[in-house]
Amino acid sequence: MNHATLKRIIFDQHEVIRNTRVIPRRYELDPEANYVITGLRRAGKSTLLYRVVQDLVEQGVTWERIIYINFEDERLADFSVNDFKTFRSFKMS
Repeated sequence: MNHATLKRIIFDQHEVIRNTRVIPRRYELDPEANYVITGLRRAGKSTLLYRVVQDLVEQGVTWERIIYINFEDERLADFSVNDFKTFRSFKMS
């Protein structure tokens, strides 16, 4: 996958996250843990992740350190397992 296309997709998702108003809810996630978020369609999985990202930004994490990819984006139709290697040398700035 082309780096420029992937960057554009990530930057577009950043804009979606910035502009999404999320009703505050209490949650506790261990920053040292890994999570798999599962649930029914339209149950709020993406909204939870948007809130987590918004909270990270409020805590001082820069957008350059955040990679959020919605694989339902049509521009990723040709994304393959090998394209994950792109992230090894990926720089957001």
